[in-house]
Amino acid sequence: MKLESHIGQRIRIARESAGLTLEALGAKLEVYLGRPLTAQAVWQMEKGKRDLKAVQIVALCLALDAPIAYLFAAAEGEPIELEDGGKGVYELTKDETDRVLRPTGHVGGWDQLTYDALVGIEKTMRAAADAQRASSETFAQSNAVHDAILALLKIGRSSD
Repeated sequence: MKLESHIGQRIRIARESAGLTLEALGAKLEVYLGRPLTAQAVWQMEKGKRDLKAVQIVALCLALDAPIAYLFAAAEGEPIELEDGGKGVYELTKDETDRVLRPTGHVGGWDQLTYDALVGIEKTMRAAADAQRASSETFAQSNAVHDAILALLKIGRSSD
């Protein structure tokens, strides 16, 4: 299957899973593209009959709440044909799409489980730091309120 048709098929599946009509998806894209797309334009995307710009791919993923990798990932035994007007056609396999779409290319070859564990630890540490910061701010605010109440009580006593 050609890449454009594969992406279009994935867009259709995601749109239908989200319960959106062609018109509704076109309307949702206005938030990200600054203009809605017609139902016909969305249909052309789904049929692989419309070249997509990078900004449209990102907008579609946001509107459909789907990761970009979802649009490009090949299924086992169903290679994606890469063709750019040249004489040859390259068949992209599932292993190759997994390799080019994996999020770990920038971390020096960590395996996926190690990378996921490191990301999980980092997220937990960030959440703990946020909670501590919020707790410190709350403590400081309650101290300020306490001090203000004491000041008011002193003012009240001195006027008696």
